[in-house]
Amino acid sequence: MRRNINDAINSFYLPKNISYQIIINLLILKTLSKKEFYYGLDFRRLWDNLINSIEKKEYFIYEYLPSLQNNKTIDHNLSLVFKNMHIPFTDIDDSAFRKFVDIVEYFENEDIIEFIANLSNDFKLGYLKTLDVQIQKNIIRLLDIKLDDKVLDLNLAGSNFLSLLGNDSHNNVGFIQSYNDLPLRYLELLLSDNTHVDLIQNNPLIEYNSKLNNKFDVVFAIPPFGQRISKWDCDVDFPIQATMSHNLYIQKALNSLTYDGKCALIVPDSFLNQTNKESDSARRYIFDKLVCVINLGAVFKPYAGVNVSLLILKNDNYNNEILMVNFQDNKQFPIDDFSKFVDNVEACRFELDRLDLDDIKNSILVSKEEILQNNYILDFKRYQPLEEIITPIQHPEELIKKVEVGAKLLLESISNIKKVRNNLAHGQISLQTFQLDQIASIRLGKPLPKDNIENGEIPFVNITDITRCTTDYIDSSEVMISEDFAYQNNLTIVEANTILLSVRGTIGKVILAGSKIAISPTLVAIEVDINKAKPYFVYQWFLNKKEYFEANAVGATIASLSTAFIKELKIDLPPIETQNQFEEYKNDLDNIKQTLSKLNDENQNLSKSIFNQFY
Repeated sequence: MRRNINDAINSFYLPKNISYQIIINLLILKTLSKKEFYYGLDFRRLWDNLINSIEKKEYFIYEYLPSLQNNKTIDHNLSLVFKNMHIPFTDIDDSAFRKFVDIVEYFENEDIIEFIANLSNDFKLGYLKTLDVQIQKNIIRLLDIKLDDKVLDLNLAGSNFLSLLGNDSHNNVGFIQSYNDLPLRYLELLLSDNTHVDLIQNNPLIEYNSKLNNKFDVVFAIPPFGQRISKWDCDVDFPIQATMSHNLYIQKALNSLTYDGKCALIVPDSFLNQTNKESDSARRYIFDKLVCVINLGAVFKPYAGVNVSLLILKNDNYNNEILMVNFQDNKQFPIDDFSKFVDNVEACRFELDRLDLDDIKNSILVSKEEILQNNYILDFKRYQPLEEIITPIQHPEELIKKVEVGAKLLLESISNIKKVRNNLAHGQISLQTFQLDQIASIRLGKPLPKDNIENGEIPFVNITDITRCTTDYIDSSEVMISEDFAYQNNLTIVEANTILLSVRGTIGKVILAGSKIAISPTLVAIEVDINKAKPYFVYQWFLNKKEYFEANAVGATIASLSTAFIKELKIDLPPIETQNQFEEYKNDLDNIKQTLSKLNDENQNLSKSIFNQFY
């Protein structure tokens, strides 16, 4: 099934996001056809007519969709879904449309569920950034949601929380801000047969005091991360005037709860210990209602590289302690351990003094008085017992053996380099001089818009990220954006193996892109034509020019290099064959760097171990 979809999408001259929108919209209509008469429309007949029509696209555009969009009896949710459904279909011909319909016609419910589950693997849709289904199901258990509970999801773009409730809860509400997010989330609701959700296409931060009739028993939210909200995009009635989206969502969530309501919020880990006025005020605001802080780690799908935590709050919280649990130190999120933790919390029903911490790995109960004394910092490691933090020092003999092994590996890599050094040196006799723009395209990075940043899978890299990176390649950043957002805002996007050079403020830092990334205006992207030169060889050339670049930077206040200066750089290159030969030994060069770093750590451990023998 997945192969057929990918084959079809790759055969069309369409952006992949358009192809996926077409498939999702057709899957909605296919799923509705199984309901036959629904809100006064015969969806079964409409779908059958589409399958049997000769001119499928003509029938779809001029009969099928108008009958949906003009029907007065359809409910609010369907009206939202149908309102712009025609848009992705406008630029495809009848032949392409037939292929899409033929694929979707053979989908069963199980196929659709598999398709949605694999969507993030097939194509990195920015709006699909969310949590694993099993994590969300456990959060539902944590919140102890009852059949008659009213549930609010403040950001459906970031979760399929409401669809996972199925028929367990009725009369729920979900906010959705972009139409692009709507079809997929509605399809999930259809498949779960959860038709009691009221979808609101609006920004939930526009008003602090909701005009919705009632408060909610449960509120859930994954705020859009990294997004700064201008004062014009949110209500002035918020108790804490904030610019970071999660600090506003926290306030909105708590204000939407019933007296004994419960709330689950995903926040970036930086929220737990930042000392700026905004974060400090937000932590104070939630302090009395906070029950639990769970460090999840980098669990977003697609991978976003941002560590996140789950906050559990209760409007009528009577605990004098806060439960802190840490799962983020695991290489892979331990879903089984998380499920066992949820079992324990379920059993105590939010009464933390009934918890048995011996049954919960990496957990501590911290008194509110101690947190207050620590300026409301909520970081697990701030309160972790010292004996758990300090790792035992190995015996000197064991560490000496490790140093000997590392030294042997280092000498082997150096020996490999020595064997080829003379051959590489012969390349000097046939160097050819190029101007840099003859072998590469040079593009300056662009600034990130301040508002409405869409989170996604592409790192937005600046000089700070490069400075922190300890390898030759960078593929992560604190700020992750969607590919659609990057293209819509005309940001500078580069592919893997592009050379990045810092040209403003900090001059001459250089690194290679390890994947597709967007870059800030402090950086220049140098995309080498691989038919003329090898990126890794040119990168090494740049590594040796830092002092030269610093000497040629201009600017009284902030030093900078112009793109014109970069383009006119003269570079001497050996033949491609010699460059290839150099690149073949990149692994040995990398091994030397990594081994030296490891030996330095082991040397420090060895000195500690020898010193500890005196005590």
